[in-house]
Amino acid sequence: MLHGMLQRKAAYTVFYTVYLKHINRRCQHSHILPVPKEALMSKSYEQLVKRVQRAINSPGAQSKHWVEIKRHADDEQEDWARVISELGTVENVTLTPIDDEAEHVGISWNPEESMS
Repeated sequence: MLHGMLQRKAAYTVFYTVYLKHINRRCQHSHILPVPKEALMSKSYEQLVKRVQRAINSPGAQSKHWVEIKRHADDEQEDWARVISELGTVENVTLTPIDDEAEHVGISWNPEESMS
């Protein structure tokens, strides 16, 4: 069990690290100055990001390298679009729309490719 927990933690850490490196590269190669994380996140966006992180970090998602997320009625459209857009730019992460409105999306990732 401990080994499985460590594998999930490692996969999540790799996923999150790749995501952060990508965001930092985007800031460095643009004319936009990096802004503290707190200034970029509204409360509703922060809550949405935390919900997506919990889904990605769940034991079932970590073992399958796949999770489905759905936009809730109280999620701001701009926040949802931003999360989907940012996830779509992360290397070794694939987004699969499950409905026509992209309010139900599958996220898959390959931690082995992220480590190379």
